[in-house]
Parts: sequence; C-alpha cells; structure tokens
Amino acid sequence: RRGSKLARRRGSKKIAELFPDLSSTNSSEVVFISGESGTGKTALAESIKGVVRRRGGLYISGKFDLQNLREPYYGIISLFRQLCGEILELRRTNKDRYQELRNSIISEVGDEILLLANVVPVLEEVIEI
Repeated sequence: RRGSKLARRRGSKKIAELFPDLSSTNSSEVVFISGESGTGKTALAESIKGVVRRRGGLYISGKFDLQNLREPYYGIISLFRQLCGEILELRRTNKDRYQELRNSIISEVGDEILLLANVVPVLEEVIEI
C-alpha cells in the first residue's frame, strides 16, 4: 500500500509537469493512463485534478467500461457532457473565459454544431442556441 501511494505521488508530479499554463484556449493537453485493474489509475487521475484547475485548465476524465459497450460512442459522449459541464461552470465563475471558449467552439465546429448538439444536448446551453 505505502509503495503504491509513493508511486502515485511520483506519477502525479510527473503528470503535473505536463501542464504549464492552461488558461489559454490555444493550449490543450491530454493524458492517457493505462494499467492493470486495481493499480491506482483512477486515484492518480483524480490527484491531478486540482493542479489542472489551478492552472486554468478544464478537467474531464473517462473510464473504459464493459457495461456500456452496447451504447455506441458512450465514452466520447460522456466526456463531451463533462466538458460542457465544466464550461457551464465557467459561465458562472469566469464569464470572460466562458465567452472565449464558447466562441472558440462555435468557430471551430462551424455548421456541424447542431449535429453535435443532437448527440450532446447540453452543448446547446453552452453555445446558447
């Protein structure tokens, strides 16, 4: 147990070094953590949440789940829902950052925004349509 906590702490530090300043919409980082069941992957991922948020980033996480194989794209849709939730939180706490992200989404996704909103309905609230 103690060894796994130490390894997790070292892993957290290494991962945190990947995230310098995340407050710009032009920067994005993705980290994939893999390993055997029960090795602390979820705890490691959760341990960097505070670092990412303090540095201005949005934190979302996902987990492969055999129970959801019947629903196509479940993992991706779940991540988009989480991302929309994070952005909506910004609307309450940091209106400038929210507007910046909203405008960036509209600009980058373009005409496909309504199609994406059909799959992830909360996106309508994010882009205010």
